[in-house]
Amino acid sequence: MVNFNIDISETEIIGYDKYLLDSLLIDRSKSLFYNKTCNIIWATDNYSPLGEGFKIDDPILSNNIINEYGLIIRPRVKKTKTEQVARARNKAEVFTPSWLCNKQNNLVDENWFGEKFLFNKEINYSWDTNNKKIKFNDVIEVVPKLLENNIYKLTNAISEKNKNEIFRIYKELINNKIDDFIIIGLLESQFRLFLSIKILLEDGKKHYEINEILKEHPYRIQLGIKESAKFKKKELISYLEKLFEIDKSKKSGELTENNSLEMFLLEM
Repeated sequence: MVNFNIDISETEIIGYDKYLLDSLLIDRSKSLFYNKTCNIIWATDNYSPLGEGFKIDDPILSNNIINEYGLIIRPRVKKTKTEQVARARNKAEVFTPSWLCNKQNNLVDENWFGEKFLFNKEINYSWDTNNKKIKFNDVIEVVPKLLENNIYKLTNAISEKNKNEIFRIYKELINNKIDDFIIIGLLESQFRLFLSIKILLEDGKKHYEINEILKEHPYRIQLGIKESAKFKKKELISYLEKLFEIDKSKKSGELTENNSLEMFLLEM
């Protein structure tokens, strides 16, 4: 009989990337509601004998689930029957079949992207995975047009140092429930493209050569060539470094305020 390892080692995760585990522990809904980074909580007294930081309402921190604490988080099937019964009675914890989890995920994806069965097609109590490689152009087609257009407008406003327009667009994104992490990621993508284009142009590359090297959609390259001319190379490098630090600090919990991106935009 094959022995599948159904548990995941949090210590191994933090070994791959020390910020990844911190990011996985963030409670996205609560963070959005309170406008600050909040972690998921234990929501059980089972771990309270371990002391401070393990109470029912305490946030789960990465240091509390690695190394000597690396085995306290276990899948339901790994828990004792007594624990399973207790959690089923007190916390309504039950086994959810994978096909149902997939169905729930598909409903969320459909609501966000506006397209059914984007990543897989449901078949009775299973699914058929869409193995098509996702490219930037595919993302552009499904990401809401508001987000796409506003990110282009935001980088343009940054290039013109138009603070009123910068904050008007940023507030519009926030009012439409666009998370700071998404805005940071898209800004990084734009600035990275602009920097790559500037470097290739300085190297004497033609427009068609830049398109072949970067393997981006021709329209995005065309816009990128036009927009990158508005920035100095040192500016783009500085912006990327600052956005990286903001992203890292927010994911690690070093920044609890939600105004770090606002401060970055204020400095434009």
